[in-house]
Amino acid sequence: MGQKKSTWTTWILAIGVGLGLTIHLYAAIHQPFFGDEILSVFFANSYSLAQLLAHRLEPIHPNLYYLLVKILFGLGISDLGLRLAHFGLFGLSTWLVYRFFGFWSLNHHDRLLALIFWTWSAYLLRFSYLVRMYGLAIVCLLFSLNLTFRAVASHRSLPLLVSIFIDVLGTSLVSGYWLFIAIKYSALFFLWLKHQLPPKLIKPALIGAALSLSLLSLSRSLTPQSAANLYLYWVPIPKAGDLMGMTTVLLGLANPAYYEAITAQAPAYLISLLALILIAVAAWLIIVKTPPLKANPLTSLLLWFCLSALLVELSLFLTSLIFKLPYFHVRQLFPVAVCLTLGLIYLLLRLHPARPLVGRLILLCLFGLMARKTLSYVQPDFTAYPPHFQPVPQGLVYLTPSDIELAYDTCHARSYPEIDQQCPPLNLHPLSQPVNLDQLPLATPIYLTQSAYHLFPTPTHLTCDAIAVDFYRCLKP
Repeated sequence: MGQKKSTWTTWILAIGVGLGLTIHLYAAIHQPFFGDEILSVFFANSYSLAQLLAHRLEPIHPNLYYLLVKILFGLGISDLGLRLAHFGLFGLSTWLVYRFFGFWSLNHHDRLLALIFWTWSAYLLRFSYLVRMYGLAIVCLLFSLNLTFRAVASHRSLPLLVSIFIDVLGTSLVSGYWLFIAIKYSALFFLWLKHQLPPKLIKPALIGAALSLSLLSLSRSLTPQSAANLYLYWVPIPKAGDLMGMTTVLLGLANPAYYEAITAQAPAYLISLLALILIAVAAWLIIVKTPPLKANPLTSLLLWFCLSALLVELSLFLTSLIFKLPYFHVRQLFPVAVCLTLGLIYLLLRLHPARPLVGRLILLCLFGLMARKTLSYVQPDFTAYPPHFQPVPQGLVYLTPSDIELAYDTCHARSYPEIDQQCPPLNLHPLSQPVNLDQLPLATPIYLTQSAYHLFPTPTHLTCDAIAVDFYRCLKP
């Protein structure tokens, strides 16, 4: 009877994981492309391989991702095909999470339960299917994490050395990957302090840390920090209460608003607070109270990853809050989200058999909060990132090359040269140089995008009023 019940629950969990993956696929197909994704398309189509190799296009991200996208476009893949490729990356990350929990010899049932929380995380759904570098970076992170735990479990240095190479790829994809580097080597350092790091891994760990510091110094020398700060002007400076809200979002219990503002609600705050308390208590019991020789080094390492992730999040929060800097950015914090999610899943899997009633209650509360946010993606009127420039005014419209969302959605342009070719027939005229508005034909009103309006000198004989969010309407008084 018990075996039959276990079989049924395993099938239910498998169906739950399948539904979570289906929601990701639905989002990948039906969510409209938003500005950053369109930027990926434009960069890949507008610049040659030589240009992408020569200099950075963005102060905060290397060009490796755009090189990969350009290669895929060269192979004939479509924009939707790119979305589906990113969904495939999320499927790969799901398999890596399944493999990760095998280090503790968890059975198939428990590992499927872990995948429920991975595939239904509102945070991962928000950012994993986008045509941006985050999905691929999460796969690199999980490969590196698996190899690091493999090295500790087997007392072999080769997996750790391979993970260093993967980390180099990760830092070549997205700047936020440096947070994982900080978390990883902090966790290994703490493990060494507790005399649980195998001696064979000390030298590879030192090599990895030294190489990472060298690459970080090189990266900072190529891109001045002032340029990165200016580029991230739109990231909100956090308020004192945003630390708990950000943690709630990173645990997948709430969605950030547009521009990543924190809008978590009270129940999610409470559950995430309980989750953090659970991590802290477990870490204290296993790391502090248990003698080093008796503690499982893999469990200690995972909890050190969690605590290091919390320290990184707290450091970025305090730096942003005190110095008014745009560092507390929900997308760049994906390494913190992954480490906290994996640690919380592990602790819940351990708590459930020991305290079935409490464990089930926490599992249901967490899943309920995740599902409420995740299921919003299958609602017909839900848009994660509402499109700009909608509706487009009827009449003569002037835009600039920076208005890529308008060019992509209305003119079907996929590169900067195509804006000049495909937009004018639709009465959308690109302007790259300042023009005197007084000299423009005004038999009918003209419309300017925000960037076009700020490109012009102040008109002397025109009255311009903002309409909607993204346009100005200009007339002779």
